[in-house]
Amino acid sequence: MINLLQMGKDLAAHGQVLIYLIFLCSVISVAIIVDRLISLRKTNLIQERFMRRLAPILKRDKIIEAISLCDKYPSIVARAAKAGILKHDRAKEEIQRAVGETSKLEILHLEKYLPILASMAYMAPLLGFLGTVLGMIEIFARTQSTVGLLGPGDLAQGMAEALLTTAAGLIVAIPSIMAHNYFRSSIDGIKNDVEQTASEISSILSKAPAHNGNGL
Repeated sequence: MINLLQMGKDLAAHGQVLIYLIFLCSVISVAIIVDRLISLRKTNLIQERFMRRLAPILKRDKIIEAISLCDKYPSIVARAAKAGILKHDRAKEEIQRAVGETSKLEILHLEKYLPILASMAYMAPLLGFLGTVLGMIEIFARTQSTVGLLGPGDLAQGMAEALLTTAAGLIVAIPSIMAHNYFRSSIDGIKNDVEQTASEISSILSKAPAHNGNGL
């Protein structure tokens, strides 16, 4: 005969393991969120200053100075702009293509860890729900094994404990989903900035006088 009480205890132990897994998901999510926040903040601050300095230099046809400026700014826009400036003697479409190809590689770096963050956001509530199901099974097993010994208060306490894993999973999932959506939106904004940069650089270079190659 199946020992329902022992089975309930085993399931409860599994529920505790799930709590630890949810906690691990939260640690991973927080680490990724902090890392991406720092990275995106640096990118946004740098590109604003960069574009204010780059445009006047390009309008004066100072190619070497413009490339040197790009090297001083460790940002996506700066590296993409440098790729376009190096093609300054080519057609407008080729300049834009160079900027676009470089920006794609840089965007991939910004998107690093976002799939993991999304996975944590989906896994945490599922683990929490599984913990609740296991907890409910434990309660029913205990009730059947101790008929007449458990009162409504005992059942309510057991159900409350079982629901804790679901609450823990949601606490991890909600901010993770919000952060993921925020990062996706920010990266889309950076993509638009890069496209605008490509258009500005190609327009300025196409209107500039013939390059003498020394950037002076």
